[in-house]
Amino acid sequence: MNTTAAHNNRIQWIDAMRGVTMILVVFSHVQVSSLGMTQSIVNNFFSMFRMPLFFFVSGFIAFRPKLWNWGEYGRQIGHKIRVQLLPMMFFGLLYAAVVFTHKYHCSIPIAFKCFLMDRTHLGYWFTEALLLMFAIYYTIELMFRNRPNSVPWIMAGVAGVCYLLSLPGVHFYSQWVLTRALSLQQMLLYFQFFVIGNIFARHQAELLPKLQIKAVCWGIVCVFVLLFLAYRGMAEMNLHSAVYKVVNKVLLECVRLFGMASMVALFCKYKTAFASNRGFGRSIQFVGRRTLDIYLMHFFLLPLVKVAGNWLDFDVNVVVLTLFCFVVAIAISAICLGVGQLVRCWPMLAHIILGAKLPEKS
Repeated sequence: MNTTAAHNNRIQWIDAMRGVTMILVVFSHVQVSSLGMTQSIVNNFFSMFRMPLFFFVSGFIAFRPKLWNWGEYGRQIGHKIRVQLLPMMFFGLLYAAVVFTHKYHCSIPIAFKCFLMDRTHLGYWFTEALLLMFAIYYTIELMFRNRPNSVPWIMAGVAGVCYLLSLPGVHFYSQWVLTRALSLQQMLLYFQFFVIGNIFARHQAELLPKLQIKAVCWGIVCVFVLLFLAYRGMAEMNLHSAVYKVVNKVLLECVRLFGMASMVALFCKYKTAFASNRGFGRSIQFVGRRTLDIYLMHFFLLPLVKVAGNWLDFDVNVVVLTLFCFVVAIAISAICLGVGQLVRCWPMLAHIILGAKLPEKS
């Protein structure tokens, strides 16, 4: 197989996987934030792999063999600040001023303070936590640039420390101002998936053919389903001992790991279904390339769904209700993509608030 073609195919299914994951994020926010469906088994199932998959993809695309030096390090950090932090600050502050003040009947300064100091930044924590992960990764690459083979091992060690710090009873840092301001808890919780994606990218030539084996692919899926059922069973026990909490936390991480691995295996195995020569493939890849647009803007539309939910009959069939939420999530995503496309009519504006690249000068 042609190497370039194989590379493009891998990028295509990665974009498609990211696009599907973004729609699942919007679906979750529609169900929980807008409609108050906190006990949805469907959303609970998707939550097992939704965010881990996002960080896996981020770690995957972060790996680019290059010569690291202080100049390259500064360029990469500066690029990530421009692409992730600045758009987050713009839309987050706008959301706080327009939506949060109306929802909670507070002043704009109080809304700004809530956005900046809230642990989740009113929902905008993802880009900041991801920025921290990139900063850690770039720092490791720079420090061990003369020993590149040791980078995956160092990253795995750091991921292990992050995981230990995320365990129940170890949150001594949770009330620190910097913890809330920098989305530190979320970074600690998900950094291992970023690392797994990065290591996967380094060994994709050996791993991808194995995932395309039907028995391997569906075997991983079966393990995920069994672990998910076991986790649900433990949750229903409603125990409160320290040992139970630790075991439950470890089981949850196993569910997330195999859930993420299941999606990677399925998209890898059936990547032709998401290829750009198919209408669905082109559409979902476009969503995958513009996930930041959807992430930044969809929060503004959720209150409208909440208003519509006042007329919704929650006693209808769960399948119908789930399909309704999916349709709404797709519609919200489409609106965000449309607004993002409109903003791109002004390249400098899109560069500032969406992190889009400026067109090359002819």
